[in-house]
Amino acid sequence: VVESFKESTNIFKEWRLVPVSIEKRMNHLEREGALATRLTGSGMGGCIVAFWPKETLPQAYENYVFLKI
Repeated sequence: VVESFKESTNIFKEWRLVPVSIEKRMNHLEREGALATRLTGSGMGGCIVAFWPKETLPQAYENYVFLKI
């Protein structure tokens, strides 16, 4: 799943479907330890889905809804 997220995100970026402001947030999440991020939704926006290893989830994100793998 992580590799498919990375591949689809790269394609979305190549097609310029990811707004710069969202791309910055995705890059930030990956620097914080997310294994992969993906933009989901329609109309040049929506939600960012991020996969995190449970042991590296930053405390600042504990109140968000996450799929922990």
